[in-house]
Amino acid sequence: MARNEAADLLWECIVHDPRWDLQVESRSSFYADAAIALDFDVDRLRPAACPDPHDDVDQRLIVDVLGELAARRVRGAELVLLDHVRSGQQYDDAIHELGQAPGRVWEQLPQALASRFTEPERRDLVGRWRYEVAWDRIPQAPRWMHEALRAFDERAQQPREPKASAPPAMDEPVRVILEFPWPGATPKRVLHRLTALLREEEHSDIVAALSLEGRPRWTAFQVLAKLDDAAGLDQAQRIVGSGESGRDRAEALGYIKRLSSAHALDRARSWIDGSAELQVAAQLVFERHAEVSDRPAIEQRLEKAWALRDFYGLCGWIDALALIPDQRTFDLVQPVFEAAEYSYARGRAARALTAADPRRFASTFARSTLWDCEDDVRRSAAQMLAGQPLDPLAMSRVAEIASGRAGRRGQS
Repeated sequence: MARNEAADLLWECIVHDPRWDLQVESRSSFYADAAIALDFDVDRLRPAACPDPHDDVDQRLIVDVLGELAARRVRGAELVLLDHVRSGQQYDDAIHELGQAPGRVWEQLPQALASRFTEPERRDLVGRWRYEVAWDRIPQAPRWMHEALRAFDERAQQPREPKASAPPAMDEPVRVILEFPWPGATPKRVLHRLTALLREEEHSDIVAALSLEGRPRWTAFQVLAKLDDAAGLDQAQRIVGSGESGRDRAEALGYIKRLSSAHALDRARSWIDGSAELQVAAQLVFERHAEVSDRPAIEQRLEKAWALRDFYGLCGWIDALALIPDQRTFDLVQPVFEAAEYSYARGRAARALTAADPRRFASTFARSTLWDCEDDVRRSAAQMLAGQPLDPLAMSRVAEIASGRAGRRGQS
């Protein structure tokens, strides 16, 4: 393929974001690698050179890639980021990336903001990125910026709300500890008290908390999971089967997932033909505890999930098959590896293919996987090919991955 044709394809990938899950898939490093290898013209990523944003096209990935390129000191990347502040859709992200970039183009941010935003909007943006951009070090900064910084700092120094009542001591009754509104995650000392130090006569208090709302129920699920105690399975099944979303469902699924096969596997086998909600719970169990006898049911769900492009379900069924691999696993999973739109599914497929037939994977896919967009997949391929006879390009890539240079921000 000619270099200019490859550059055109890369541009299409960057401006028409192909990621299936924008929250977890990150391809900016991968595309930055390709851009550097192709000597890609970063001016092609200016807002005016990209498609107008609409429902399935935005500029998040564009700005992420420019951030990677700026971090690697690619000439012009910072100036294109500044252009996204002036006229792009993702100006917030562009401000953040400029604040992290090694050059000093961020000193031009006040002028860029003034060219686009009203003064109240500019003040809000400066406050929003107070700690990401070195605003205080910008020479000859305008008055409005200094006033915005002063107002933000004054607000930050205002007295905070008084703290809530003191938490109970760990020698208090279990019911008191469970019902206290612990902020954030349940403290480790609480879980230790309710597991390692739990007395036999207190177990009923843990089970009773499953019928309460909110924190007591969530903590009870966490405790029973650590104890590998099946006493919460009926309640967890009821919550998951109800189809409701939220923290209750998340804690119930987390509890089910952490139970041993002795408690969870038979129940999962009863769920696999149930509602879609219960099949999710079954999948979480099978991906940790699947046995050879479960293979036909798992294969059937994998094929269905692949046909529907249900990637969350697909990932779990692939992980389940990876526990009990055989040659059929390779044939079932290979199409996912070759065509999945979701990079995490492709990574799981690579692991399942390797488990099923490592020699076949090494001879067919490992070389191309050295350039996969996911770092762990690249490292796995490099480890598999290390010491084998390779062409110079592949050998160089294995060495690059082994050294940690591939896809790392800040490389020159």
